[in-house]
Amino acid sequence: MNRFKFLRTGILLLAMALGFNAYAQSSLDTVKRNKVLTLLKEDQYTQAFVILKDIQNRYDNAEPGRDYAQLLLEISYIFDEKGNYQSSLEYSFATLNLASVRPEFKMEEAKALIEIASIYYFLEQPSIGLGYSKKGLTLAYQLSENSLIAQCLNSMGTLYDKMGDDKKAINCYDSALLLRNQLNISRDIAATLSNIGLLYEKQGQFEKALSFQLKSLAIDDSIRNEYGITWSYQMLGALTFKMQNFNAAERYLEMADSLAHIINSYGVLIDNYRSKKELMKVKGDYKEALRYAELFDKLRDSIYSRELMSTVSVVQNTYELNRKNQELKDKQNTVRQQRNFIIVVAITLVFVSILAFFYYRSFTKVRKLNWEIAEQNEEIRMQSEELTEANAILVELNRAVEEQKEEIQAQSEELTESNQTIYQINQNLEETIKVRTNELVQAYKELDTFFYRASHDFRRPLTTFMGLAEVAKITVKDEYVLGLFDKVRLTANSLDKMLTKLQSISDVGLQHLSPKEVYVKDIFDSVFTTYYESLREEEMKLNAEVLLSTSFHSYPSLLKVVLDNLVENSIHFKRPGSNGLVNLKAYEQGNEIVLEVRDNGQGIEEQYQDRIFDMYFRGNERSKGNGLGLYIVKKAAEKIKGRITFQSTYDSGSVFSVFLPRDIV
Repeated sequence: MNRFKFLRTGILLLAMALGFNAYAQSSLDTVKRNKVLTLLKEDQYTQAFVILKDIQNRYDNAEPGRDYAQLLLEISYIFDEKGNYQSSLEYSFATLNLASVRPEFKMEEAKALIEIASIYYFLEQPSIGLGYSKKGLTLAYQLSENSLIAQCLNSMGTLYDKMGDDKKAINCYDSALLLRNQLNISRDIAATLSNIGLLYEKQGQFEKALSFQLKSLAIDDSIRNEYGITWSYQMLGALTFKMQNFNAAERYLEMADSLAHIINSYGVLIDNYRSKKELMKVKGDYKEALRYAELFDKLRDSIYSRELMSTVSVVQNTYELNRKNQELKDKQNTVRQQRNFIIVVAITLVFVSILAFFYYRSFTKVRKLNWEIAEQNEEIRMQSEELTEANAILVELNRAVEEQKEEIQAQSEELTESNQTIYQINQNLEETIKVRTNELVQAYKELDTFFYRASHDFRRPLTTFMGLAEVAKITVKDEYVLGLFDKVRLTANSLDKMLTKLQSISDVGLQHLSPKEVYVKDIFDSVFTTYYESLREEEMKLNAEVLLSTSFHSYPSLLKVVLDNLVENSIHFKRPGSNGLVNLKAYEQGNEIVLEVRDNGQGIEEQYQDRIFDMYFRGNERSKGNGLGLYIVKKAAEKIKGRITFQSTYDSGSVFSVFLPRDIV
């Protein structure tokens, strides 16, 4: 029993040694903390630093906690808002020095880095500030704090803006704005929008700048952020002055002046007096301009006096703080040595107690283990007998496995013979397929030759018919006979078009085509020549536009086939009584060449649009065609490794687009 009491006492001493430092982490007196901040905002520096010194005295024998680091940071923010950047910088660095050696203060360290970067912006040293801002961004990413990341990006944007790198500045602002919109922090969103407005104002894009500043003002107004509203009015006044909207400028500056007096924002007031002075000069009111110049000088001197007073107080407080820090470090070293001695003694006592305890436990366990070993030996003997029986069974099973192996080997030999037979059959089948394929290719060539010659043989009498019809117009005077000849001519023309389409199908089916450089304008001119008479008869116009920067390679003959059939369709399906129009256009889209045929004809009803590329399909009972035109277009497009799309609205027109690779390999 005494042994267990001794062990418990050792553990208690160890816990006390390890927790020695915990008592120092008590929170600050909230009343004193708030009093310091209030007095600093009211420029009561002497009283504020008396209370601050009392707070610092609490840490004579202990390390400051996180709440103390946060207090130093808030003091830095107050000096920043008042324009006392030297004092703000000192307290920011004090926070950074305190937080950088305490892993649990990483959040405060990141905020201090951001504040230091902001102060260097106002001190006209943006390159130095950028270094601190980047360190803060790295730390914010480690903490995975999106609000801090956005704050760093916003700070970097202002620094890049100050350095004249507008591209990097707007990139930082955009990234910060995206994060702040996701976090839905209205005050921060308004600040970033205002910064973007200032960037556009610097670039002379006043309308854009005005839009962003008004958005910022609307957000600040919705959350009643008086500091943000005051600055928004001031910046809007300066912006509208540059835009020569003097009435709006005067209105905004008056509102900024009123709010700045309420919240004691000297930074806004001094900028406001400067802006009003310039506004009064432009308006010709030199008396008012002189008055605002005097107010500007007076306020600037007043701010300087306040800064001087606060700087003296800060210097005194900094001296006291450094002295306290040195005393604290000496005491911490003494406490650390005492704590280490107590820890060593406690660990030694605990270690001895644990050894004694485990010795007693080991002696008891040895006796118990000896008894358990005897029992296990008996079990092992019984298991050995069971293993002997299992080995006999295993020998029998091995014999059965050997017999099955012999059967499998015999089956494997049979499968090998079967595979040889199948292989021989496959060889014969491949030879047969090759012979049949060659025969099919030969038959296709003969059929194509027959088709080509037959089409030319048909064209001769058709040409004769068309020639006779033209001669008849000159030699025959009988109107009835002329009508018959005209019908013969129309029939011959229809048959000639049919033969042309069949020849196009034959051309598309050719296995070997040679790509050539394509001159799109020549193809458009050829199409116009081909359908000149038809366009004239239908009173239609054909426009052509080529927007290609370079030439490309394809199959000009097949492109002519595609365009001929699409233009012919546009002529056939002109809306009765309308001014028919066909537009041909060639342009580049990515890595493709696009040939576009657009008309204002009858269009295609939606119920027929998925069948228009089928052979012999005619979606209109008034169609005079043979249903091959669009079928040939699709086949020709596929032959030249292209694709075709269309958009059509019934009774409004259609657009067919052929997409071609820039160069066919």
